[in-house]
Amino acid sequence: MKRSRWRRTVRTTGNASTRFTVESQALMYEMPDDDVLKYYDEYSRTWTINPYEFGVDYDKDITLYVPTIERDANIKAWLISEYQENEKKKFDPVFIKFLPWLTPKIAKDVNTAKMQIRKAEMTFKSWDTEMFSFMNDVIKNIAVTPQTNISAICPACGEEVVTKLRFPDGVGALFNVVNRRSKFGSK
Repeated sequence: MKRSRWRRTVRTTGNASTRFTVESQALMYEMPDDDVLKYYDEYSRTWTINPYEFGVDYDKDITLYVPTIERDANIKAWLISEYQENEKKKFDPVFIKFLPWLTPKIAKDVNTAKMQIRKAEMTFKSWDTEMFSFMNDVIKNIAVTPQTNISAICPACGEEVVTKLRFPDGVGALFNVVNRRSKFGSK
């Protein structure tokens, strides 16, 4: 299957123009601050944070796991399964926001996933207001988010050129996977 690329040409100083191609190396991200990165273990892809270091009365380290597409898909499958069992069941959207960070893996098997998610929910519910506020701030500060800018090197001067990137559905639309069935649209 052939992938299409989005391209944009921008005039820079003088008569030179720069062509931008949306590829992973052209995208720009907001990264965590350097003082926060010391809590990240690149090998295990985890964040280990001691809330007590930050003045929060919590007696153990918290390990956060970098969310993955597979984990998100398995959480979605669990949600669908739970909803199919009981259409009136309510889900805590705040817990669902934290869930991908709280577990190293969510099993594809729904019964195993239920046990893993129940354990994460118990941890989540053990937080008092101070701990919840702290964890909310931590996740905001460690999340890597795409910016609305892309960069390229100007062929004339060799300098980095940055331009705004705008899509009708936002930058996040670049990361959505389209399968063959959804190409036909929806009713």
